[in-house]
Amino acid sequence: MKRIIGLIFAIICISSSCFAAGGQKDIGVVLIGSSEYKEDHMISVMVEIMKAENPSGVVMHVGADEQSKYQEFWFTKGKLDADNPTPQNFLEYVNYTGYDKVLFLVVKDPVVDTKKEGLFGTVESKRVSVEIKGYLVGHEKLIGSYTSVNEDDSRQSELRARRGALKKSIKYIHEKSKNDYIL
Repeated sequence: MKRIIGLIFAIICISSSCFAAGGQKDIGVVLIGSSEYKEDHMISVMVEIMKAENPSGVVMHVGADEQSKYQEFWFTKGKLDADNPTPQNFLEYVNYTGYDKVLFLVVKDPVVDTKKEGLFGTVESKRVSVEIKGYLVGHEKLIGSYTSVNEDDSRQSELRARRGALKKSIKYIHEKSKNDYIL
């Protein structure tokens, strides 16, 4: 009787772990834009946001390794860099990686405004506006498209304002696309 109960318990454990593994969704995340957004401190902002608070069963593949994988993809196509990727390129990349879906974050060139403040304009304030278009792509089609335009200010540096605007935009797109990860 103990053996039968043990056998039933083992079958239940094995079948539930197989079901859980089959339900896992692998989502890649690639940042496409100028080199200033591919620096380590900018990529770490993206990793911090994309790894937090995901639906159950979703594994996010994001960071420098994913950026390198994207470069390798273009190298296999005979190019050193992605000029203007097409929707077909996005579909090919999803199949290249083997992920269930890939979220492509396309960053437009930022708009930077400088404003002088204080007595006789002694303090400069930087305002940076960043636009990101996100495309969640599966093996056969576009699953979702998202756009975010955010800005941030800094009296200390343009880089800080740029990072703040990037963070807000990525966070917005991540929140909007979360439910589409599990489709």
